[in-house]
Amino acid sequence: MDVKEKRLIALLSDFGHQDPFVGVIKGIILGINPLADFVDITHEIPPQDVEAASLALQDAEPFFPPKTIFLVVVDPGVGSSRRPILAVTDRSYFIAPDNGVLTGVMESSEWCQAYHVTAEHYFRPERSATFHGRDVFAPVTGWLSRGTAHTNFGEPIEDPVRLPQRAPKTIGKTILEGEVVRIDRFGNLGTNIKRNDIDRLVVDAGRPAVRVLAAGRAIERISAYYAEIPDGELGAIIDSDDRLEIFVNRGRAADTLGAKKGDTVGVVLPEP
Repeated sequence: MDVKEKRLIALLSDFGHQDPFVGVIKGIILGINPLADFVDITHEIPPQDVEAASLALQDAEPFFPPKTIFLVVVDPGVGSSRRPILAVTDRSYFIAPDNGVLTGVMESSEWCQAYHVTAEHYFRPERSATFHGRDVFAPVTGWLSRGTAHTNFGEPIEDPVRLPQRAPKTIGKTILEGEVVRIDRFGNLGTNIKRNDIDRLVVDAGRPAVRVLAAGRAIERISAYYAEIPDGELGAIIDSDDRLEIFVNRGRAADTLGAKKGDTVGVVLPEP
């Protein structure tokens, strides 16, 4: 079968760069489709952290061209009965284990149809119980990128695994309670509180100012940019993904606060 069109493949995994896993996956794909183009979103997802991978994928996907194929391998259930799936949305294609890693993009897409990948003739003939990224997901990605119709890989399913969605809670009319959902390499604390959550709180209460609470510390306002806060001081900002972020200018908020994923973060309207 001739390659019908050049396709972009975006890779996301917890493989890191010490081992040859990522290179092997690319080699398998190139053996099927020599014209494949790759973008590495990240391979530094914390090992087996499906929730972190789902969030990273959700944040990255809107910035890729339509019809991009996303190959996601964060797979603590490799070798078990968990299903390999292919999901198609209004913009993109996704190949991943059925463990909830596609939850974010499924929730944020206008529509999504998932398929249980069962057409084993697209897999490698010998399959390891520890590396389905190489033996299952990579060859399926290669054939999809080469022009094979997504419907050829398996039957539609209506029950893909979804992670619980932890939305921030509104307490009364003056408090918004969320949590830390990621810590980036700068030690910034990303939360599940979005800009529009804060906007709704402010509009409903009719008061424009907010205070941010984290690890027993109060931040008196949300800054417009990092350097607005003196070096070493704690601040809050709306990050590039429209989420509330806690930071220390030229420092690490995670270390300063001793914070971890799941810690509570609050947005409070001060007394009038």
